[in-house]
Amino acid sequence: MPEGETRPEILIASLARLWPNRQHESNWLKSLACRLGMHRWQELDIGRLVPNEKASFCRWCTKIRFRGAVYE
Repeated sequence: MPEGETRPEILIASLARLWPNRQHESNWLKSLACRLGMHRWQELDIGRLVPNEKASFCRWCTKIRFRGAVYE
């Protein structure tokens, strides 16, 4: 891994602390949608932390999308 590049798992764990988990506020239909893979993605502005990268989190569950992969 090149100098200055972080592992996605470490970065995702740090990003997960930036917003509260809304899973307890969701209803059963939203939970079902997430289980079927239909998430409501909200993009995070992480340009200062990681230049030229985009990350999104699901407003209904604990999933995070970063570099095209979905993490929990």
